[in-house]
Amino acid sequence: MYTFIAKYNIDVGTATFTSSDFSSDYSETHFYISNIHVTSSNSSFQMQVNATGETGFNETMTNNTSYFAYNTEDTPGSDGGPGLGGGQHSGTGYAILTEANLNTDTDSSNNGVIKFYNPTETTHFKVWSAQLSTTSNSAKAVVAISHGVIDTASYKAIESVQLKCSAGNMDSGSILVYGVSFVSSSKTKIS
Repeated sequence: MYTFIAKYNIDVGTATFTSSDFSSDYSETHFYISNIHVTSSNSSFQMQVNATGETGFNETMTNNTSYFAYNTEDTPGSDGGPGLGGGQHSGTGYAILTEANLNTDTDSSNNGVIKFYNPTETTHFKVWSAQLSTTSNSAKAVVAISHGVIDTASYKAIESVQLKCSAGNMDSGSILVYGVSFVSSSKTKIS
């Protein structure tokens, strides 16, 4: 079951977005990115987290952008490739969620979802995935699919997430946060 948690409007000059909307009431926490416009071309969306009681947004992550596909405005058909680069193995940098070529045109926006699976449990590594649709400076509509593992010390829960552009700011759009809980059914087997 999806439960609405919060909506955040992005204002002109927003350098980073930070949320502490994780709750043990939910198995998953989803961040929906809606019509985010950026101010600097040749930048990418990035993400990092803090574990409970930690600061600095520098948790150890292994991440990989596994696939992207694009379609140009002036040429029909699609193309794509195996990854956008910028992945890290056991690093504390920001996870790169899109290619470093976001479009700043007034009619361009960035949309998608970042999902955290069991972010508040304290037994396992934390897993996340993202699917973002963006427009690039080379007139391409791009879909980027990425995923990763967060290796918090002693399997601590995720307390907060930070989203930002690698250069420049976000200047409009919104981020909606939902909690997802799985309701078990009480079906009785009929013999």
